[in-house]
Amino acid sequence: MVHFEKVDKKGALVYSTYWKTLSAEKKKNLALKAKTSVGYLRMIMRGQKKAGFKITLHLHELTNGEVNKSVLRPDIYPVEVEV
Repeated sequence: MVHFEKVDKKGALVYSTYWKTLSAEKKKNLALKAKTSVGYLRMIMRGQKKAGFKITLHLHELTNGEVNKSVLRPDIYPVEVEV
């Protein structure tokens, strides 16, 4: 399921709807597994901060692609096209 709904000032898609669907416990667990804080994740999901390459990859893997690395940071992880 796709959870982004708006584009921030820099053109990045924002996952605020996805973030709102998570319980406080799930947010805490996601932050712990992604090796960051809930506050920093909240800023990333709302488009207030740009995620680095490591956290972008962690979020992609931890959410099974629901937070897609190519959507979150297309400048680092361009969309892969099958030939």
